Amino acid sequence: MKKIRFMLLAVAVSLAGCAATVEKKAPAGAAPAAIQIPADSSKRVVLSMQLDPQHPQDSGWQAFKQEWIDITIEQATAQGLQFAAQDGPPKPTGESGTLLVVRVNDYRHVGVAARIFGGIMTGNAFIDAKVEFRDLKTGTLYGERSYNTSSSAGHGVFAAVTPKQNYAIADEVLGEIKGR
Repeated sequence: MKKIRFMLLAVAVSLAGCAATVEKKAPAGAAPAAIQIPADSSKRVVLSMQLDPQHPQDSGWQAFKQEWIDITIEQATAQGLQFAAQDGPPKPTGESGTLLVVRVNDYRHVGVAARIFGGIMTGNAFIDAKVEFRDLKTGTLYGERSYNTSSSAGHGVFAAVTPKQNYAIADEVLGEIKGR
């Protein structure tokens, strides 16, 4: 019983640890102005996750991708948005909404349990992704942003892990759609 209490306390402490900081950049040469999403496109979101072909697709990609989708579903639902995910290459559907094309250039997944039990030995979690905001009807590009986040293993069990980073990026991305 004491072991279970300790585990629950450790999980709670790790989730309350350092927040993930997201570096958001506009494309090279462009001013980081707000992306203009039409009102009729700001109610439905379809997510397409793509891994850069240069990045080796290891066994962790599917879990990382699913975690990103699950977190975005949770965030979108909380913000009153309809959400769906697409498999394969991104494609317009003919419906009103925003097609989010997430192109993951590089990542290193570090989960909560790994951080708790491995501390600094688990290394840094990071995500380097570019998000294209497209019209779901036609595929027309509204704008794009690069989102980068990383943790420092030096913070031990308090360092931001991949789920925290995914939450932070999802919040930024959905904020662009909602105009905040």
